[in-house]
Amino acid sequence: MQPLTRVLLIGADSADAGLIEKWGAAGDLPNLMRLRARSAYARVRNPIACDAGAVWPSFHSGLNPGRQPQFDGMRYFDPEDYAVKYYPPDAAAPRFWDELSRAGKRCFVMDAPYAHLAETSNGVSIIDWGVHNSASGDGKMACRASPASAVDEILALAGPDPAGGHMCDDYQPETLADCRNFLDLHLDRIAKKGAIIKHFLARGGWDYFEAVFGDLHCIGHHLWHINDKTHPRYRAEVEAALGAPLHEGFKALDRALGEILAMVDERTLTIFYASHGMGPQYTATGLLDRILDTIEHGPRQERSIGTLKRRLRAVWRSVPLDIRAMVMPVKKHFNGALSPSTFLPHPEARRFFEVWCTNGAGGVRINLKGREARGLVDPADYDALLDRLCADLADIVNAETGERLIEQIVRLQAIYPGPHAGRLPDLALIWNRSHPIRHVASPKIGTLAQDYADARTGDHGFGGMFFAAGQGVRAGGLNHDVNATDFAPTIRALFGLAEQPSDGAPIKALEPARLVQTLI
Repeated sequence: MQPLTRVLLIGADSADAGLIEKWGAAGDLPNLMRLRARSAYARVRNPIACDAGAVWPSFHSGLNPGRQPQFDGMRYFDPEDYAVKYYPPDAAAPRFWDELSRAGKRCFVMDAPYAHLAETSNGVSIIDWGVHNSASGDGKMACRASPASAVDEILALAGPDPAGGHMCDDYQPETLADCRNFLDLHLDRIAKKGAIIKHFLARGGWDYFEAVFGDLHCIGHHLWHINDKTHPRYRAEVEAALGAPLHEGFKALDRALGEILAMVDERTLTIFYASHGMGPQYTATGLLDRILDTIEHGPRQERSIGTLKRRLRAVWRSVPLDIRAMVMPVKKHFNGALSPSTFLPHPEARRFFEVWCTNGAGGVRINLKGREARGLVDPADYDALLDRLCADLADIVNAETGERLIEQIVRLQAIYPGPHAGRLPDLALIWNRSHPIRHVASPKIGTLAQDYADARTGDHGFGGMFFAAGQGVRAGGLNHDVNATDFAPTIRALFGLAEQPSDGAPIKALEPARLVQTLI
């Protein structure tokens, strides 16, 4: 038996585990299923309520939010000026590949989500060639690398990002032509990234190699409704013309993976990591700030401009798609004017208000004295206020179904203590997303309506999946889930690095691969 000497990790950002199992069982993902057949595999638990922004930083650091700063990608709420800001590189979560590089291991890392460029002379670091969001988290993408010559190699081989360096939200595909073009550019990007990965793999001399595909993330956000017959934006004629976009994306990823795996020998521990899932975008994020304002101050009359915007958006959605295509340039010119503000102004004048968490869970921030610059709530009243808020929020229902609006209320700072806990929302409200959320009601707030204007029709499900294959690793499904925080200590152990503070633990099924440390 040849001992293992390398680790290859292929990431599929937001590749839904349920869809992998469904389409794998149908025979549509043969390369993934062949890898699983020789792998130890399991579902992966992600940080609760903030998995969309925290899963990759927790994966790379082994730390939960609270002990690392990134619970929402690179974005955070600053209590000094009540503004949304983005972390600079030196404030982001630690990454295990930096430790590997310092230990003399040769590392290649491409498009790791929410990870800034690693300046290194001991490998290759590439960011923002083909990602869902930029490494900085602010959507401003420009491919960079260390060494810089790697960008020249990529451009010569595959050209620039087919999406033009734009975040997928910039496209807002609506018409059939929009959707087809959006799908095609992401399928093209999957194929080209596969070619880039093969190019750098072929060079050899690496110890740890990681590359992440972000395209299923983008396709899922914007084309989920094409095949979801229960979605309000589903149209049978569009499905008939466009086919199954997400299915096509998974098959394209499977083809690229097959070509990559053909280059890998038996001395490589190969890990496939699907970070988190995808489903319909039913959310009260954004509406939550009006709910909180109503709880605090009672019902307020809606401004007429807001009512007008809702009427204009309703008229737009009633226009046939072929007519929309002709007037789309005009509509997109006014898009910002027709979209509602996400949160209400002047949070500093309120006792509690909404902050970013995810679209799957809304965030509530207490305007606390001693923490917020203009805090209004005495710390002695903090717990009682949270109790009252939780009770009021738990009474709210989806007015169209009668079901509770909130599936679970999580006190994030309590479950994720640490030096960065003060950046977290005080409460995270996990939405009940069984149906669209258009009208919500309770005795306290009456009835509030929202006209959700986000271009996304798909949003994240919870949990991920991994496969790991290599000499000495016993194939088969594990009898337990693993945590996203388990991978950093696992890879440190594989390479014989000293243990670091971690919220995870090495995955025991991969312990036979520990021989890697003796041969590199």
